[in-house]
Amino acid sequence: HDRLFHRTFADPANAAALFRLALPPELVAAIDWKTLTELSCQITDAKLKKHFPDHVYSVRLKDHDLILLLVPEHKSRRDSGYVLQELDYVLAVLQKWADLNSAWKGLPPVIPLLFHHGNEPWHTPTSLRHLFDRAGLGTVRQKDPALAAVIESVSVSLPSSDVDMATTDEEWLRRADLPDVMKLVLL
Repeated sequence: HDRLFHRTFADPANAAALFRLALPPELVAAIDWKTLTELSCQITDAKLKKHFPDHVYSVRLKDHDLILLLVPEHKSRRDSGYVLQELDYVLAVLQKWADLNSAWKGLPPVIPLLFHHGNEPWHTPTSLRHLFDRAGLGTVRQKDPALAAVIESVSVSLPSSDVDMATTDEEWLRRADLPDVMKLVLL
């Protein structure tokens, strides 16, 4: 099933439909979807390849000079290492982007997206903040919200948008604004 998902996701029209489903509506409206392009991820080094995502898309905003990089990840079961895997992916994507854009002045925002297609709902952390909370930051936030806010403002943050198919029903999927082939893949 993973191969089918990745093959279907390689079609920009299918990818755009899933991105529209996963991203916040304000961001969906701000994106110029005609600019959606899958970036070539020609990584031949086997060690490096395991730290690089299967798909990376770039897209531009309509009214702003900004490129976003979208990094989708498909999981068919819960994975406690997901956040660290995404962090590896984000770092690899940014490094590759910097290598290919020698005149860069900054780095484009990278948006990880989780597409979970399992039988059980996803209850595993999807951001570094969730992992930090499990390590005790959640307790600090309850006792001293101001201190927690300072810690969060100076620490790395990696939120991930997610679509958890285990929490949706078939009727929702039938109504979703997705190409038919994506609906079949997600059923």
